[in-house]
Amino acid sequence: MTLAAERKPLLIIDDDPLSLAMLAHQVAATGHEPLTALSGARGLEILVERQPQIVILDWRMAVMDGLTVCRAMRGEQSVRYTYVIMLTVESDKDRLVEAFDAGVDDFLSKPFHPGELQARIRAGVRMTALYDELVQQSARAAQMNAELTALNARLVEAATTDELSGLLNRRQAMFRLQEHLSLAKRYMEPFACAMLDLDHFKGVNDRYGHVRGDQVLQTVAAALGATARGTDTVYRLGGEEFMILLPRQNANQAMICAERCRANVEALRFGFAPDFRVTISIGVTQYAPGMAEPDDVLRAADTALYEAKRLGRNRAIVATAAA
Repeated sequence: MTLAAERKPLLIIDDDPLSLAMLAHQVAATGHEPLTALSGARGLEILVERQPQIVILDWRMAVMDGLTVCRAMRGEQSVRYTYVIMLTVESDKDRLVEAFDAGVDDFLSKPFHPGELQARIRAGVRMTALYDELVQQSARAAQMNAELTALNARLVEAATTDELSGLLNRRQAMFRLQEHLSLAKRYMEPFACAMLDLDHFKGVNDRYGHVRGDQVLQTVAAALGATARGTDTVYRLGGEEFMILLPRQNANQAMICAERCRANVEALRFGFAPDFRVTISIGVTQYAPGMAEPDDVLRAADTALYEAKRLGRNRAIVATAAA
C-alpha cells in the first residue's frame, strides 16, 4: 500500500509559529492533511474534535509541555488510539524513558531531515492501520461470540422447554426428579411430586379441534405456573399430562398447592366457548425411603392420579403409601 492510499489527518502541536508552519508544509507534502495547534490546550481540543490518529508534538513548549500534553491525550477516554511522535533535543536516557512512560510512541530529534520525518509518519500509518484492523477483528469476534451465545441459549431452551406450553419439558422433569431423589437419599430432605392430567381432554380436541385444544393446554400451563410457589417447578410431560416438583414439602403440604391448582384451573374461562370448562385430576406423593428410582416416585403419584379419576375426576388424591 502506498502512503497516499493510507492518507490520514495529522495533528501538529508546537508553540513556535515558524516551526509549526514548516512542519505543516512538510506534512502536506507527504499527502496528509495537517491540523495545527500553537498550544497544548488547543491541540487537545482538535484531538477530540477531529480524532487524528497521528500527532507530532514538540517536547519543549510553554504553559503545557509535550509530556503533559501526551499524558492528557492518553487519559482522554473519547479519543481512539493515537500514535505520538515527539520532537526533542533531549538525549538523556532517563528523560526518554520518562517520555515513553508518558505514552510517546516515537521520537524525532531536532534538527531532522524531511526524509526522516516521512519515515516516522509511515511507521505511524502502519501502526494505526494495524490497530484499526485489530479493533475490527475484535468487534467481529465480539459479534460472533454474541451470536454464538444467543444460539446456545436458543439450543438450551429448545432442549429443555416444551414448545407449546413454555414449561420445562419431560427430559428436564426426569433430570430434576433424579436430582431431588439423590438429595433426599443423601440428606433426608423431603420433597413431593404431583402428577396432573386434564379430564376428558380427548373430547376437547374432538369437539373444538386441535387448535383450540392447544389453546386450552397453553392456558392451563400458564395457570399452573402462576399458581405454584416460586420454589416449585411445573413441567409438561406430554399431551395433557403435567408434573409439579415441590422441594422440602411433604404430601400434605403439597396437597395445598394441588388443591389451589385444581381450583384455579376449574375457574378458567375460554372465549371460544363461554360455557366450556376444563378440570384436572391430581395425584400427590412424597419421597419415602423405599423409593430407589424416579420411576418409584412416578408410580406412586400415578397410582394416586388414577384413583382421583376413578373417584370422579376434578380432585386431588394423596398416594396411600405417602399419606
